[in-house]
Amino acid sequence: MTEIIPRPEVAEFSKQMEKQLQANEHKGGWENYTNQFLRNELEKNFRKLMRCSSHDEYRRRCANIANFAMMLSENDIREENEHWREIPDES
Repeated sequence: MTEIIPRPEVAEFSKQMEKQLQANEHKGGWENYTNQFLRNELEKNFRKLMRCSSHDEYRRRCANIANFAMMLSENDIREENEHWREIPDES
């Protein structure tokens, strides 16, 4: 498998994502939030993106949107893995 090396822009953006995750660490993990809640938060941040008053706020909202998308993806992966563990092996 070929090693994937993130582009500098992706690496920098992921740092902004992590910064936002750490700033919200007190809220706990996303594993216990419903997908509907996470989608609502993603949409709320997207609407706020259109009304940002500074570049810093704009970039923070972008990182929040990406984090909520990541959370939805991670929850989906976990749900898929749990589904396959529940299917009995018929061999």
